Amino acid sequence: MAYIDETYYITTFGGGSIVGFGHLAEIASDIIDGIVAIPVSTLDTESAEYAKVKRACAYIVESLDANGGVDAITGMSSAMAESEHLGDYTISNSQSNSAGSGLWYGDIKIPMLAYMLLQQIGLLGRWAYKGTVIDDGH
Repeated sequence: MAYIDETYYITTFGGGSIVGFGHLAEIASDIIDGIVAIPVSTLDTESAEYAKVKRACAYIVESLDANGGVDAITGMSSAMAESEHLGDYTISNSQSNSAGSGLWYGDIKIPMLAYMLLQQIGLLGRWAYKGTVIDDGH
């Protein structure tokens, strides 16, 4: 189940209408589930932390849409093309997917704002045990 719906995306986040929004929201939620070390399901859905998960999801939806929609996850997006040739004419994409640039989950670029929000609430670090360890004084 997606962490956001189109109503949240448009009214709360301030995004515009997106064709195929529901599918992109599911993909964005799957990406979040793939990069976090602590499951989102451990959060109270009414908490401030969960609100940040929703914002992170919206940023990822926005990024997916800007980079070709569903094609952004298959690597078939025109934004992912390294170069195009037509006769003697060549144009190169200086923002192509190179191993050392940006934050990537497989071949999907993760917006830093989304990553930062998930990091702030302690879902990314393997050593962040917020609310999972009983402090017994030892």
